[in-house]
Amino acid sequence: MRITGGHRTTILLAVPLLFALVGCSGGAGDDAAATAVATQFAEALTNGDTDGACELLAQGTRASVEQEAGTSCGQALSTLELPTMGAAHDVQAYGRGAQVKLATDVLFLTLESSGWRVTAAGCTQRQDRPYHCAVKGE
Repeated sequence: MRITGGHRTTILLAVPLLFALVGCSGGAGDDAAATAVATQFAEALTNGDTDGACELLAQGTRASVEQEAGTSCGQALSTLELPTMGAAHDVQAYGRGAQVKLATDVLFLTLESSGWRVTAAGCTQRQDRPYHCAVKGE
């Protein structure tokens, strides 16, 4: 099949647009990867592995937790009364961010160079206002 001049222009314009749309949308792989990290975070906290949970926090969130508490991240998480989070039942990954709803909590994640990391946890929804989160970064 031979592509003529008019069709070649259409194809050349459509290909970058397609890549831009694919790059900006969250796919099933993003949902699964974000869910996996959220589940690991919840399981670490359930098992009392606060250091393991800290490894899954975004860099800015971990620094914020340590600064606010004036202690290590693991010690700070152990003093917070975070709910037993349960299983993930809804996830929305979009670009470099994700929201994972668990049985009793909502986690927010960001995509860093090392993969998905938790930016906020212990979040409760407030009517007509942003979520209030016990663990959050700046």
